[in-house]
Amino acid sequence: MYNVHSHPRSGTHYLMAVLNANFIHKPSIWEVAWGHLREANGRKTMAYPLHGLPNTFKENDLPHLYIWRGFEDVAKSILRMPGRFGIHRTDLTVTEFSDTPWGELHVAGTHWAWKIDGETKRGAGSAFSSALPPPEVTPYEYWKHHVSSWLDFSAHRTDVYVVDYDLLVSSFQKTTSDMAAWLGEENREFVDVKEKIGGQPL
Repeated sequence: MYNVHSHPRSGTHYLMAVLNANFIHKPSIWEVAWGHLREANGRKTMAYPLHGLPNTFKENDLPHLYIWRGFEDVAKSILRMPGRFGIHRTDLTVTEFSDTPWGELHVAGTHWAWKIDGETKRGAGSAFSSALPPPEVTPYEYWKHHVSSWLDFSAHRTDVYVVDYDLLVSSFQKTTSDMAAWLGEENREFVDVKEKIGGQPL
């Protein structure tokens, strides 16, 4: 199987769905034994992707894919459901969000509700989890650091492959073909995933 990494809201579940549709073929991405499944209370929990920086990288024998997306689209996606990221304000513009330190945005224990693959989920806390940005850093600064850190990290490794979300969407066949070659998979006509994948606001 595979490990999938990203900054939150970068098309992570879309990439997982593309991998599943073309190379794994399970009924749902939640039935895939992703390499980043988490252990909780002695059992594996849902296959949430890893959002940490490369210093949280866990060595294993599985391929690692890092997907990244432009900041403005990431910011718009986060602002569609701010509570999921511990953000207490709902009136922020992309510019305000970009320039405000995380410490002024984030409130611990913020409650959230969202829909993911047809199911409503409720909880408290941030989707950044242990990868919560430092309070003095702005969302743009953290996004830039996250992406550049993974790009630099991948340049020195043969087991990490970087996927550009925008190219995956705009040049699906070529981008997926390149990814398939890296994974050692057969080149063919690949199946895109058109339905909404991952978390959506209620």
